[in-house]
Amino acid sequence: MITMQSYSQGNKNSLMADIGQDNSILIIGRGFDESKLNEIFKPSSIWEMESIYGDSELTMAYTEAKRNGANNVFVMNCLKTTDFIDSIQYVRHYNFSYIVPIGIKLSDKFYSSEQDKEVYFAEHYLNEFSKFTNSLIIFTDEHADLYENINNYLYDMRTKVENFKESTYYLLSNYGRNFAFCLNNLQYEDYSNVILATVLSRTKPGSYPETIKNKAIFDLDSEDIFTPEIIYFKNNLHTDTSIENLKNFRTIFDANKLISVDRVIKHIERTLDTSFVLGKLYNQYVEMMLHDYLDSFFRRLLETAIRNYCIKNIRFVRAEATSGYITVDIDIHPINSLEQINTLLEVK
Repeated sequence: MITMQSYSQGNKNSLMADIGQDNSILIIGRGFDESKLNEIFKPSSIWEMESIYGDSELTMAYTEAKRNGANNVFVMNCLKTTDFIDSIQYVRHYNFSYIVPIGIKLSDKFYSSEQDKEVYFAEHYLNEFSKFTNSLIIFTDEHADLYENINNYLYDMRTKVENFKESTYYLLSNYGRNFAFCLNNLQYEDYSNVILATVLSRTKPGSYPETIKNKAIFDLDSEDIFTPEIIYFKNNLHTDTSIENLKNFRTIFDANKLISVDRVIKHIERTLDTSFVLGKLYNQYVEMMLHDYLDSFFRRLLETAIRNYCIKNIRFVRAEATSGYITVDIDIHPINSLEQINTLLEVK
């Protein structure tokens, strides 16, 4: 079962409306200097990006995202290593669809004085963002062209992913659906996670990502990838490069471990707005209003994102003597899934 909640905030202004879209991307990386340090910014063009952040890895990543079809790209300049840690408190409430750190790798760690131990940057990001958002955080690691052969490369990447999973199992058991890792094995691209986020951002929920023109380093196939969570890019003989093994780090191996399926659930969470029942005295009329709204909402998704749905039960859960919240049992069959997903919507 998947527990859902509404992340819709009524889109109070144009900035929040853009961030709340299914195609929003936040690239976190190093600019040339301290311009707009630790600030969220949406450049209007590549020229404006270059004029503010200079010749930098952040500018390069933004440029590649735009040239590959991303339409809704935000950036944040984290110049020093500590900026990658401290800046999260300023952005963790913003529900971007995709968070893409560059300049820090999956295997990178920092010393946390609060925990008195070394902590993965990726662990810190997942913990902080997932408290408030359903953003998909996409990390990568060393580039494939740094390795002499495929065996060394895959062994190193598997080891890094397995070590991360072992160290963060409890966190992944709660928020694993919000985390993804892809091999950095695209030619002439420094950050494959930027390309992956770009392709996903232009793919409708319910659809599988299209192929890309970029060629992959090393000819990989499913037999080469033993770790379930490693996304990779595959060269094909008669078609362009495809994105393979599109899975998140959810610890339960069900349909929702597939990113293409989970994107449907995330789309529902982003667009569902149940705020109209908050603060109301729960009664049969409120229950009927909520049921009618949900029925109308899911009907609009039929044959575009879902095959079918069933609103099974609506009930009030008393949390305190005079207050509580509503839960709704909903069966959802995403259009790209072979199985139905049991979800529990919490209206708080």
